Amino acid sequence: FNSPVIDHMTTTLHLTSVDMEEFSEEAVRYFVDAAYSGETPLISRDMFRDINKMSHVFKVTWLVTRCSELFTGIAKEIEEPTYQDLVFLFDEAAFALAKLKSREIFRIAFDFIRSANGEEDFISRYVKENLHSLSYQQLDLILELAGPTNLQYVVQPVTQYLEDSLSKEVKEVSDNCKYLLNKSDLYLCQQDTPIITEK
Repeated sequence: FNSPVIDHMTTTLHLTSVDMEEFSEEAVRYFVDAAYSGETPLISRDMFRDINKMSHVFKVTWLVTRCSELFTGIAKEIEEPTYQDLVFLFDEAAFALAKLKSREIFRIAFDFIRSANGEEDFISRYVKENLHSLSYQQLDLILELAGPTNLQYVVQPVTQYLEDSLSKEVKEVSDNCKYLLNKSDLYLCQQDTPIITEK
């Protein structure tokens, strides 16, 4: 299997089976076939996370590298990216960074999103639709993706949320809203969009 983890489990711990129930059957079959044959045909989006996770968990270094190439291939297949395409790329980048400490998938995803038309719309819509459910790490990634030049697209949906809350006389502001405002450089935003900052 070219896996020091599986080798340790079978030769040192004398285990005869490995629990793979958290992964899809299709992904496990692909992983085993790849480990034996060294061949990695193209994969679907649905399988990517499981295969990428297995390659990291079982420390199959050549497959970790190959997963980056497969992810690049998935991104390149997207000719006219939709919002859902960009959500997929961003979510995989967030997962890889949070769970696997892999910045390579993160880099590939961000390069693609930044080169796609509609990056600003994606940032604004993603924050608006997910403001209260995102982790702080995901919020940090959104801020990193936006950078100083597109910060207003993060602040816009937050401003809308605050306006809606005030109109409904909601006194408590969500923790994620506070977090984004505390992390945002509102001075830079003020230069680009003074009306939003004033609100």
